[in-house]
Amino acid sequence: MVASAIATAPWLADLSRHKAWVFSLAGVMLAADYWILYRSASVACRPGGTCHRSHPFGRWMRRAFWFSVGLLTVALTAAYLLLPVARLFGY
Repeated sequence: MVASAIATAPWLADLSRHKAWVFSLAGVMLAADYWILYRSASVACRPGGTCHRSHPFGRWMRRAFWFSVGLLTVALTAAYLLLPVARLFGY
């Protein structure tokens, strides 16, 4: 499966060499998004604004944010923890 992914998208091999930077950048971007969605007191997040909890677009932004957090968690687990855990269980 990994060989077919690399054959289809050879840039993945180059990207995997810089995974620490990629995950760090993704984490910083998600932290900034969290700040905007939950901590910011901007005009857009006030009642009636597009990122307010009651606005449909605000609900979708929060769903997309938490989906992205879950996806980053799965990717971090696969990139850093899967091999040590597999070795621990003898695979």
